[in-house]
Amino acid sequence: MWWIVILALIVCVGATNIINFMDGVNGITGGYSLAVLVPLLLMNRKIQFMESSFLIVAILSVVVFCLFNFRPKNRAKCFAGDVGSIGIAFILLFSIGKLVIQTGDITWLSFLVVYGVDGCLTICHRIMLHENLGEAHRKHAYQLMANELNMSHPVVSLVYMVLQLAVSLVMVYALPDRVLVHWVYLGIVIALLAVVYLLFMRKYYHLVDRTDQAGVVHERVSGTVVGTETEGMGAQLDACAFPPDVGAAVGGETEIVVMLAGEITSSPGRSSVPPPLPADSLEASFLGT
Repeated sequence: MWWIVILALIVCVGATNIINFMDGVNGITGGYSLAVLVPLLLMNRKIQFMESSFLIVAILSVVVFCLFNFRPKNRAKCFAGDVGSIGIAFILLFSIGKLVIQTGDITWLSFLVVYGVDGCLTICHRIMLHENLGEAHRKHAYQLMANELNMSHPVVSLVYMVLQLAVSLVMVYALPDRVLVHWVYLGIVIALLAVVYLLFMRKYYHLVDRTDQAGVVHERVSGTVVGTETEGMGAQLDACAFPPDVGAAVGGETEIVVMLAGEITSSPGRSSVPPPLPADSLEASFLGT
Protein backbone atom coordinates (compact mmCIF):
# COMPACT_ATOMS: atom_id res chain seq x y z
CA MET A 1 0.00 0.00 0.00
CA TRP A 2 2.83 2.40 -0.86
CA TRP A 3 0.39 4.67 -2.72
CA ILE A 4 -1.45 5.40 0.55
CA VAL A 5 1.75 6.85 2.01
CA ILE A 6 2.25 9.08 -1.05
CA LEU A 7 -1.41 10.18 -0.98
CA ALA A 8 -1.22 10.93 2.75
CA LEU A 9 1.95 12.97 2.21
CA ILE A 10 0.30 15.04 -0.53
CA VAL A 11 -2.81 15.62 1.61
CA CYS A 12 -0.79 16.59 4.68
CA VAL A 13 1.52 18.98 2.83
CA GLY A 14 -1.40 20.56 0.98
CA ALA A 15 -3.57 20.88 4.09
CA THR A 16 -0.69 22.36 6.10
CA ASN A 17 -0.11 25.02 3.46
CA ILE A 18 -3.79 25.85 3.17
CA ILE A 19 -4.12 26.26 6.94
CA ASN A 20 -1.11 28.56 6.82
CA PHE A 21 -2.56 30.53 3.88
CA MET A 22 -5.85 30.99 5.70
CA ASP A 23 -4.19 32.65 8.70
CA GLY A 24 -4.84 36.18 7.49
CA VAL A 25 -7.34 37.81 9.87
CA ASN A 26 -7.61 37.93 13.64
CA GLY A 27 -9.24 34.91 15.20
CA ILE A 28 -9.61 32.72 12.13
CA THR A 29 -6.85 30.24 12.98
CA GLY A 30 -7.86 29.92 16.63
CA GLY A 31 -11.58 29.81 15.94
CA TYR A 32 -11.31 27.30 13.12
CA SER A 33 -8.98 25.11 15.18
CA LEU A 34 -11.60 24.96 17.93
CA ALA A 35 -14.22 24.03 15.32
CA VAL A 36 -12.03 21.04 14.43
CA LEU A 37 -10.70 20.04 17.86
CA VAL A 38 -14.04 20.04 19.70
CA PRO A 39 -15.73 17.57 17.27
CA LEU A 40 -12.58 15.45 17.43
CA LEU A 41 -12.89 15.32 21.22
CA LEU A 42 -16.56 14.42 20.97
CA MET A 43 -15.76 11.74 18.43
CA ASN A 44 -13.02 10.40 20.69
CA ARG A 45 -15.63 9.73 23.35
CA LYS A 46 -17.48 7.51 20.88
CA ILE A 47 -14.40 5.87 19.38
CA GLN A 48 -11.27 5.91 21.50
CA PHE A 49 -8.71 6.65 18.79
CA MET A 50 -6.27 8.69 20.92
CA GLU A 51 -5.72 10.04 24.42
CA SER A 52 -8.40 12.60 25.31
CA SER A 53 -5.86 14.57 27.33
CA PHE A 54 -3.99 15.45 24.12
CA LEU A 55 -7.10 17.03 22.59
CA ILE A 56 -8.09 18.74 25.84
CA VAL A 57 -4.67 20.36 26.23
CA ALA A 58 -4.77 21.48 22.59
CA ILE A 59 -8.24 23.00 23.06
CA LEU A 60 -7.23 24.84 26.23
CA SER A 61 -4.12 26.18 24.50
CA VAL A 62 -6.14 27.47 21.55
CA VAL A 63 -8.70 29.07 23.90
CA VAL A 64 -5.92 30.99 25.67
CA PHE A 65 -4.55 32.07 22.31
CA CYS A 66 -8.01 33.26 21.23
CA LEU A 67 -8.22 35.51 24.30
CA PHE A 68 -5.45 37.60 22.78
CA ASN A 69 -6.08 37.07 19.07
CA PHE A 70 -9.86 36.77 18.56
CA ARG A 71 -10.27 40.54 18.39
CA PRO A 72 -11.12 43.27 15.86
CA LYS A 73 -8.57 44.53 13.38
CA ASN A 74 -5.54 46.21 14.96
CA ARG A 75 -6.65 45.08 18.42
CA ALA A 76 -5.00 41.65 18.64
CA LYS A 77 -2.18 41.26 21.16
CA CYS A 78 -0.51 38.24 19.57
CA PHE A 79 -0.52 36.33 16.31
CA ALA A 80 0.02 32.74 15.27
CA GLY A 81 2.46 33.46 12.45
CA ASP A 82 3.88 30.69 10.30
CA VAL A 83 5.14 28.72 13.30
CA GLY A 84 1.77 28.83 15.05
CA SER A 85 -0.41 28.09 12.02
CA ILE A 86 1.80 25.25 10.81
CA GLY A 87 2.09 23.92 14.36
CA ILE A 88 -1.67 23.75 14.84
CA ALA A 89 -1.96 22.22 11.36
CA PHE A 90 0.30 19.36 12.49
CA ILE A 91 -1.87 18.82 15.58
CA LEU A 92 -5.11 18.79 13.57
CA LEU A 93 -3.75 16.50 10.86
CA PHE A 94 -2.20 14.12 13.38
CA SER A 95 -5.51 13.84 15.26
CA ILE A 96 -7.61 13.40 12.12
CA GLY A 97 -5.05 10.90 10.80
CA LYS A 98 -5.40 8.83 13.96
CA LEU A 99 -9.17 8.80 13.48
CA VAL A 100 -8.85 7.81 9.81
CA ILE A 101 -6.46 4.96 10.68
CA GLN A 102 -8.71 3.75 13.50
CA THR A 103 -11.88 3.72 11.40
CA GLY A 104 -10.43 3.14 7.93
CA ASP A 105 -12.67 5.99 6.74
CA ILE A 106 -10.91 8.84 4.94
CA THR A 107 -14.08 10.96 4.89
CA TRP A 108 -13.22 12.24 8.37
CA LEU A 109 -11.17 14.78 6.46
CA SER A 110 -14.53 16.56 6.29
CA PHE A 111 -13.39 18.12 9.59
CA LEU A 112 -11.27 20.40 7.37
CA VAL A 113 -13.64 20.72 4.42
CA VAL A 114 -14.42 24.46 4.72
CA TYR A 115 -10.75 25.43 4.56
CA GLY A 116 -10.23 22.80 1.88
CA VAL A 117 -12.89 24.16 -0.48
CA ASP A 118 -11.79 27.78 -0.04
CA GLY A 119 -8.10 26.95 -0.42
CA CYS A 120 -8.43 24.59 -3.39
CA LEU A 121 -10.82 26.79 -5.37
CA THR A 122 -8.65 29.85 -4.73
CA ILE A 123 -5.61 27.96 -6.03
CA CYS A 124 -7.58 26.88 -9.12
CA HIS A 125 -8.66 30.47 -9.66
CA ARG A 126 -5.09 31.73 -9.48
CA ILE A 127 -3.93 29.05 -11.90
CA MET A 128 -6.62 30.19 -14.35
CA LEU A 129 -5.29 33.74 -13.97
CA HIS A 130 -1.75 32.47 -14.71
CA GLU A 131 -0.50 33.84 -11.40
CA ASN A 132 2.62 32.75 -9.57
CA LEU A 133 1.33 30.56 -6.73
CA GLY A 134 4.41 31.36 -4.68
CA GLU A 135 3.56 35.07 -4.49
CA ALA A 136 1.35 36.67 -1.86
CA HIS A 137 -2.24 37.49 -2.83
CA ARG A 138 -5.61 38.48 -1.37
CA LYS A 139 -8.07 36.34 -3.29
CA HIS A 140 -9.40 34.06 -0.54
CA ALA A 141 -13.05 34.61 0.35
CA TYR A 142 -12.16 35.60 3.91
CA GLN A 143 -9.75 38.27 2.60
CA LEU A 144 -12.47 39.71 0.39
CA MET A 145 -14.84 39.83 3.37
CA ALA A 146 -12.32 41.53 5.65
CA ASN A 147 -10.65 43.88 3.16
CA GLU A 148 -13.08 44.79 0.40
CA LEU A 149 -16.36 44.34 2.32
CA ASN A 150 -14.90 45.74 5.57
CA MET A 151 -16.40 42.99 7.71
CA SER A 152 -15.12 42.71 11.27
CA HIS A 153 -12.35 40.14 11.71
CA PRO A 154 -14.21 38.26 14.48
CA VAL A 155 -17.32 38.09 12.27
CA VAL A 156 -15.33 36.65 9.36
CA SER A 157 -13.69 34.14 11.68
CA LEU A 158 -17.07 33.15 13.13
CA VAL A 159 -18.44 32.48 9.64
CA TYR A 160 -15.73 29.89 8.97
CA MET A 161 -15.92 28.55 12.50
CA VAL A 162 -19.70 28.04 12.49
CA LEU A 163 -19.72 26.47 9.02
CA GLN A 164 -17.04 23.95 9.92
CA LEU A 165 -18.58 23.19 13.31
CA ALA A 166 -21.97 22.52 11.72
CA VAL A 167 -20.48 20.20 9.09
CA SER A 168 -18.46 18.29 11.69
CA LEU A 169 -21.26 17.90 14.26
CA VAL A 170 -23.60 16.49 11.61
CA MET A 171 -20.86 14.02 10.72
CA VAL A 172 -20.43 13.00 14.38
CA TYR A 173 -24.03 12.81 15.58
CA ALA A 174 -26.53 12.83 12.71
CA LEU A 175 -25.13 10.35 10.21
CA PRO A 176 -25.18 6.57 10.52
CA ASP A 177 -21.79 4.93 10.83
CA ARG A 178 -21.56 3.87 7.19
CA VAL A 179 -18.72 4.77 4.86
CA LEU A 180 -21.02 5.14 1.85
CA VAL A 181 -23.26 7.58 3.72
CA HIS A 182 -20.21 9.55 4.79
CA TRP A 183 -19.00 9.79 1.18
CA VAL A 184 -22.40 10.98 -0.04
CA TYR A 185 -22.54 13.57 2.74
CA LEU A 186 -19.01 14.78 2.03
CA GLY A 187 -19.80 15.11 -1.68
CA ILE A 188 -22.94 17.12 -0.95
CA VAL A 189 -21.09 19.40 1.46
CA ILE A 190 -18.26 20.05 -0.99
CA ALA A 191 -20.75 20.80 -3.77
CA LEU A 192 -22.75 23.22 -1.62
CA LEU A 193 -19.66 25.02 -0.31
CA ALA A 194 -18.27 25.27 -3.84
CA VAL A 195 -21.53 26.79 -5.13
CA VAL A 196 -21.60 29.31 -2.27
CA TYR A 197 -17.96 30.19 -2.92
CA LEU A 198 -18.51 30.68 -6.66
CA LEU A 199 -21.64 32.78 -6.17
CA PHE A 200 -19.89 34.91 -3.57
CA MET A 201 -16.90 35.45 -5.84
CA ARG A 202 -19.11 36.18 -8.82
CA LYS A 203 -20.82 38.97 -6.90
CA TYR A 204 -17.88 40.52 -5.10
CA TYR A 205 -14.63 39.50 -6.79
CA HIS A 206 -14.62 42.60 -8.99
CA LEU A 207 -13.66 44.56 -5.87
CA VAL A 208 -10.49 42.50 -5.48
CA ASP A 209 -9.89 42.53 -9.23
CA ARG A 210 -9.94 46.32 -9.41
CA THR A 211 -7.58 46.65 -6.46
CA ASP A 212 -5.09 44.04 -7.70
CA GLN A 213 -5.05 45.22 -11.30
CA ALA A 214 -4.78 48.89 -10.43
CA GLY A 215 -1.59 48.30 -8.44
CA VAL A 216 0.03 51.37 -6.99
CA VAL A 217 -0.58 54.80 -8.48
CA HIS A 218 1.77 57.59 -7.56
CA GLU A 219 0.01 60.90 -7.66
CA ARG A 220 0.99 64.15 -9.35
CA VAL A 221 1.11 66.89 -6.73
CA SER A 222 2.08 70.47 -7.51
CA GLY A 223 2.90 69.55 -11.10
CA THR A 224 5.39 66.77 -10.24
CA VAL A 225 4.67 63.29 -11.59
CA VAL A 226 6.25 60.52 -9.54
CA GLY A 227 5.06 57.75 -11.88
CA THR A 228 2.63 54.87 -12.10
CA GLU A 229 2.92 51.17 -11.58
CA THR A 230 0.27 48.67 -12.61
CA GLU A 231 -0.06 44.90 -12.38
CA GLY A 232 -2.33 42.38 -14.06
CA MET A 233 -3.80 41.55 -17.42
CA GLY A 234 -5.97 44.17 -19.06
CA ALA A 235 -5.72 46.47 -16.08
CA GLN A 236 -7.67 49.68 -16.26
CA LEU A 237 -7.99 52.26 -13.49
CA ASP A 238 -10.87 54.66 -13.94
CA ALA A 239 -10.30 56.81 -10.88
CA CYS A 240 -8.31 56.75 -7.67
CA ALA A 241 -9.24 58.90 -4.67
CA PHE A 242 -6.27 59.66 -2.47
CA PRO A 243 -6.37 59.81 1.34
CA PRO A 244 -7.51 63.04 3.04
CA ASP A 245 -4.00 63.82 4.34
CA VAL A 246 -2.78 64.21 0.75
CA GLY A 247 -5.50 66.75 0.09
CA ALA A 248 -4.70 68.55 3.33
CA ALA A 249 -1.06 68.79 2.28
CA VAL A 250 -2.01 70.82 -0.79
CA GLY A 251 -4.80 72.86 0.67
CA GLY A 252 -7.39 72.04 3.33
CA GLU A 253 -10.28 69.79 2.33
CA THR A 254 -9.12 69.32 -1.26
CA GLU A 255 -9.90 65.91 -2.78
CA ILE A 256 -7.42 64.70 -5.37
CA VAL A 257 -8.73 62.51 -8.17
CA VAL A 258 -6.35 61.01 -10.69
CA MET A 259 -7.70 59.80 -14.03
CA LEU A 260 -5.78 57.31 -16.14
CA ALA A 261 -6.59 57.60 -19.83
CA GLY A 262 -6.89 54.43 -21.90
CA GLU A 263 -6.19 50.81 -21.00
CA ILE A 264 -3.02 49.15 -19.82
CA THR A 265 -2.59 45.65 -21.16
CA SER A 266 0.13 43.05 -21.26
CA SER A 267 0.58 40.46 -23.97
CA PRO A 268 2.37 37.07 -24.00
CA GLY A 269 6.13 37.40 -23.76
CA ARG A 270 5.88 40.82 -22.20
CA SER A 271 6.50 41.81 -18.62
CA SER A 272 3.37 41.81 -16.46
CA VAL A 273 4.43 45.19 -15.05
CA PRO A 274 4.34 47.82 -17.80
CA PRO A 275 6.64 50.86 -17.76
CA PRO A 276 5.51 54.10 -16.08
CA LEU A 277 2.90 56.08 -17.98
CA PRO A 278 3.99 59.41 -19.48
CA ALA A 279 3.02 62.56 -17.68
CA ASP A 280 0.44 63.60 -20.26
CA SER A 281 -1.61 60.46 -19.53
CA LEU A 282 -2.48 61.78 -16.08
CA GLU A 283 -5.13 64.37 -15.48
CA ALA A 284 -5.41 65.77 -11.95
CA SER A 285 -8.53 67.66 -10.95
CA PHE A 286 -9.04 69.30 -7.57
CA LEU A 287 -12.61 69.20 -6.36
CA GLY A 288 -13.85 71.41 -3.57
CA THR A 289 -11.75 73.63 -1.33
